[in-house]
Amino acid sequence: MNRKSPTAHFDEIEILSKRYKSHGGKKNRRQQVKKIRRVFEFAKANHKTRSVYELGRKQIIDFYRHNRDLSDKTLYAYWLALKQLYQFMGRLEEPPKPHKKIDLPPK
Repeated sequence: MNRKSPTAHFDEIEILSKRYKSHGGKKNRRQQVKKIRRVFEFAKANHKTRSVYELGRKQIIDFYRHNRDLSDKTLYAYWLALKQLYQFMGRLEEPPKPHKKIDLPPK
């Protein structure tokens, strides 16, 4: 049976982000990679996502919806991290942006 290990997705994230983390501001880059991992863990638990390459609009928008309690600034930081992930993967489009609190209907 050829199954991926439970940490295979972290290996994908690590491989994609290794060069990025080795240059520039280390603290910020580590934080961005942690945010990418959190989004992936959410998608894995709620959407049965098996690879970071399966992260798409649906999973990201659902992550934003489930985390409405986060500030606009924090959600923007998640968007920046996801934008970086899209660049790692060679995607040409940007991930969906989170709506600001004033634009969202009440829960």
